[in-house]
Amino acid sequence: MKSFRTEIKIKPSQKQFDHQSSILTLGSCFSDQVGRLLKRFKFSSSSNPLGIAFNPLAILAQLQLSESDADLNDAHIVEYDEQFFHLFGHSSIRSAHRDDLKKKVLTASRSLEHSLLKADLISITWGTAFAYIHGETQSVVANCHKQDSSLFRKDLLEPNVIIEAYSKLFKKHPDKNFLLTVSPVRHLKDTLELNSVSKGILRYASHTLSQTFENVEYFASYEVLMDDLRDYRFYKDDMLHPSDEAIQYIWKLFEDFAFSSETRAVNRNWEKVLRSLEHRPFNPDGASHKDFLRKLLSNITSFPFSVDTEIEELKKVIDA
Repeated sequence: MKSFRTEIKIKPSQKQFDHQSSILTLGSCFSDQVGRLLKRFKFSSSSNPLGIAFNPLAILAQLQLSESDADLNDAHIVEYDEQFFHLFGHSSIRSAHRDDLKKKVLTASRSLEHSLLKADLISITWGTAFAYIHGETQSVVANCHKQDSSLFRKDLLEPNVIIEAYSKLFKKHPDKNFLLTVSPVRHLKDTLELNSVSKGILRYASHTLSQTFENVEYFASYEVLMDDLRDYRFYKDDMLHPSDEAIQYIWKLFEDFAFSSETRAVNRNWEKVLRSLEHRPFNPDGASHKDFLRKLLSNITSFPFSVDTEIEELKKVIDA
């Protein structure tokens, strides 16, 4: 039968990872979605300690902040609606007091440093090649925090600027495994035409870097949504972000790419457990449901990761 889609065949990673591996995801909101799935499947992982960042250089600015012992630059701390924010951090990192905001940023920064040092795999998702540069410090920022637009200029980064900056990162950490991906989320604020230009720059830079460094690979999440799924039913209502079905499809491909067959088998078994844990019984206090939970309790102790939280919750329900 004739195929009606161009299905992408993704070659497995040179190195396979498992539940003993430590994974750090950085970048756009798509990296957060992958990070949530890593947590759901009990991987040792951390996602965007300083918050999401869409531009490649903004992600590097966060990493450089985490690796620096220097005091925070007060010029990067801004105020909006009686709250203080940091231009390198997400709006969720905020405080009504400047000194408290500094403490929160430093805590998040140290968390990022710790995650970077212990990570076996660092997955970086680039969202856009458009960068916002702070006029006073000439720094690429992660978030403008509703500041006056006159304080920033908007630039479209050249591919070589991204390549040069990330070459320094990869040379600095030759023992780490890096995974680059381009977010399939479209940035219509830049117009569809310029979104295509932006994604093209990111794709060229990621290709060049993955061909240059042995410890850098590329995962084709962008191509999966654009060329494989290729239909608006795989987008959310805003027609910009991938739907839950699309995320699950890309996640399955990511599993095939990054994890060993044994680890994927563990994931499938844990997925069955999760479905059981999330099932809403007709009679939660009935004897049959309690028997079901006891059987489930006896079956979740053999996983290669901690299930203490799930065991405690099951025991509470059984003993209720």
